Amino acid sequence: MPDSESAGTVAISKRKVSCLQCRTRKVKCDGHSPCLRCVKRQESCTYGAPGKVGRPAKNSVVNKYTRNQFKQDRRQRPQFYTDIIFETLSYTIHSDTKYMSANPNMTMGGYLQMFFTGSQGPIMQLAQARMAIAIPSIPDIVMGDLTDLQIWLGMEVVNVIVHRASRLRLSHFQYYDAMSAAAFLDLAFKYVCESMPMPLRFNPLSGLDQDEAVRLIDLFFTISPHAFLLNKTLVMQGFWMDTIEPLLLSTILGTADYFGRLLRGEPVRLWGATDPRDRNVYLEYSYSLLNESLAVASFAKFQASVLLGLFDTTFGLPKRGMGALALSVMLARSLGVFDGTFQGELSDVEDELIRTAFWCTFNATTRGCVDHGHLPDFSALLHNFVFPPCNVEQSKSYALERSNGHTRGQKHYEYIYESFYVNSVICKFTNLILREFPEVEHNMFRGATPKRTARCPEPHDLQIRINTVLESFKKCIDDLRHTWSPLQLFMIESAYRLFTIHMAMMKPVQPLPPCENFGNSMFDVFVKDYTLDPQEIVPVLPKVYLLLDEMLEYAALTIGDEHPPQHIMATIVDTALDAMMRAPPGAVQHNYFLVLDTLLNKIDHLWVQFDSISEVRQKLQTYLERQKINDALLGSASAASLSPMTASMHTASIHTPESQPDFSVQEQLGMAAFFDPLAVNWVDAAALQVPVDMRLLLSPAPSAVSSTFDVVRDLTPVPDDFFLNVTEINGSDAPTPQSDVASADPSYMLDQIDLSQPPINLSLSFDHHHTFSSL
Repeated sequence: MPDSESAGTVAISKRKVSCLQCRTRKVKCDGHSPCLRCVKRQESCTYGAPGKVGRPAKNSVVNKYTRNQFKQDRRQRPQFYTDIIFETLSYTIHSDTKYMSANPNMTMGGYLQMFFTGSQGPIMQLAQARMAIAIPSIPDIVMGDLTDLQIWLGMEVVNVIVHRASRLRLSHFQYYDAMSAAAFLDLAFKYVCESMPMPLRFNPLSGLDQDEAVRLIDLFFTISPHAFLLNKTLVMQGFWMDTIEPLLLSTILGTADYFGRLLRGEPVRLWGATDPRDRNVYLEYSYSLLNESLAVASFAKFQASVLLGLFDTTFGLPKRGMGALALSVMLARSLGVFDGTFQGELSDVEDELIRTAFWCTFNATTRGCVDHGHLPDFSALLHNFVFPPCNVEQSKSYALERSNGHTRGQKHYEYIYESFYVNSVICKFTNLILREFPEVEHNMFRGATPKRTARCPEPHDLQIRINTVLESFKKCIDDLRHTWSPLQLFMIESAYRLFTIHMAMMKPVQPLPPCENFGNSMFDVFVKDYTLDPQEIVPVLPKVYLLLDEMLEYAALTIGDEHPPQHIMATIVDTALDAMMRAPPGAVQHNYFLVLDTLLNKIDHLWVQFDSISEVRQKLQTYLERQKINDALLGSASAASLSPMTASMHTASIHTPESQPDFSVQEQLGMAAFFDPLAVNWVDAAALQVPVDMRLLLSPAPSAVSSTFDVVRDLTPVPDDFFLNVTEINGSDAPTPQSDVASADPSYMLDQIDLSQPPINLSLSFDHHHTFSSL
């Protein structure tokens, strides 16, 4: 180089090694002096002497992988080892750290200790306040297959809201308040009074056989209902490179070992892993690592605490699970997950995994909210968070796994992933509904600086504000429905319709009564003694019928589906049955009782191994039998002379054929085809195309309706000559009186219909219902 060119500033060339600070944190370094990470952290950037950087050869991932191969007999070597692609090893797992406390000696156990000691009083107060209204036991919920876990969790949220806010009743759902129910059992001493777990005296990971570790990791991604939280490629890469967070590895191994019993045909139970004999050393070691770890936040610790919290709140020790989830919230806040600042530090795959972990925490917290009646502060940040990917095809994490040959062993992984998305949507709008309730005075989720004013907003317009939230729910459905699968669309839209029905049937409200401890609840705003006028149900009946129509259509289109969404279907038929039984009787209800009977008793694949539906079946059977007796009594009474008062009482309480509106022959034939699955065998194909709008059967006034054409004429401003009689369409000059046609013999009616003529469109400007045979 010429002297004139070398006389300038000497540029420092980029180093090919990492600085000591980045190597300590196990993060990628750009090699500059100082590097960008040290500049951002305002730390001194130093490099080791040449020849002393880098991992010793005996610990390198290639040598570790190769040495393990030599230990295996070639005939027994697992196929899993051949799936490792070394080109991906440059994709490092982000593990940048941030301090959670100004005290460098503060440990995670210190935060857990504050939760265990600080939450004991509020939990006990909640238990005592709920004990009088909860059942005196915990239902023995047995799960032999965890494929539907996310659907069950989502519908638990909906059902609890319905139970606490609606005047309609669910017979298949047995509500238990987790706090008070646990207080009746020995579990209460672990749930309410459990102390901090004792740390283990040894490290089970140090002597772990590599084959056993690989087997358990593979088992985790095969059987765990929470495996979508992690990326299999990154986990295996971290394991072979010895860079995986021990807390995360121990949690993976512990939960996989527990769920492995499902492959042996042994079910798991709600809060079943409470006995030390049912737990394993890896689960206990995970809590030991949490206790002893310094209060330094990392994304791997965040994922591990979420996994531990999800496991123990459902399957293990609930108070430990609550503590782990509370810790995950603190970790998320320290990492910038709540304010979105974390996104600039992560890759697309890592960003997706962290958002997924957040939604898992949020969904589990929402389930606690509907139990406690307390709302956490971070629910106000929901508008900053987009939903997780709605399916595996949109998941960047899943794409990375496929590109590296790491296929998922779960048989129904796509279904689990889609149902997790459904649970997230349901929990988001449930939380937005809860935000419209008055804030309680003593909130166990509230931080040092509460963001909401106690006892506000006032409850007098609660229903109006909830309807506004439901409008945003509907807009969300309209905006995103094109991205959803038929399963997701059915479940999310059904959840929305259930909310609209039950919020219209909301209990009367009152100002929040004063309370001196954490036993208060936002649901105390509801009056305990209330009535329900049958006429109040009439406006929601069209929504109930639409809900049943959509379920009938979905059931017809998914015959043979191995995993129908039974939990949401049970709530649909239960809601419809209670509303129809308590509403004034009518012609449409009679026909939809037949639809209910079809859904409950004649479509076998919907209710396989779903015992809770027996309550709804029994309720429907009892009602139908009672109606048959009433009809028989009315028939015998009408033959004798009845006083005008007695006759009016029978007419008002029991719907008889004489009180039904008169319909044309074509209308009656269309309605018969709609409700008869065998209509294709006895009705001409042209008649099957008659669109029947069941809303035309509803009279806008209690007075008798002579024909559905009268309803259309009242509701639709069109010229009088628009409406034609059936006989006029068939070419007859003399119209037949409607009363004669309505009272005609069925065989005579069929003979008089000219099916060669174009069918009458009864729907006009309304959205018509599909006929049953078209499904």
